[in-house]
Amino acid sequence: MRLLFGLSNPPTKEFASTRHNVGRLFVTEHLLKKYPSNSHQHKLYTLHTFPALPHTSVCLSSTFMNLSGQPLAAYLRRNPNTKPSDLMIIHDDLEHKFGNVRIKEGGSAQYLLTVT
Repeated sequence: MRLLFGLSNPPTKEFASTRHNVGRLFVTEHLLKKYPSNSHQHKLYTLHTFPALPHTSVCLSSTFMNLSGQPLAAYLRRNPNTKPSDLMIIHDDLEHKFGNVRIKEGGSAQYLLTVT
């Protein structure tokens, strides 16, 4: 099972277009518009599953960015078979121009893919 975890601030108008909301923007503007999903609301996150993307779930934090460890920890407690290698975090990075997407594995500076 692969888990995409979108970091963001709460889904309010105040935070809708901020850098810290890039995880939510990616999921809502790209994945949810393209693929039908089933969603399940939990206290700290919303979980989306996609019939067209088997073995992939998407989790959106319902907390502020600086509290994002709480919903991720809650998800992992409920799903103990999720391994670190199954996890992809979607977040902003001040080093990159807004709108650029970079994919990397691990904590290194080596990028597997850059999309501008």
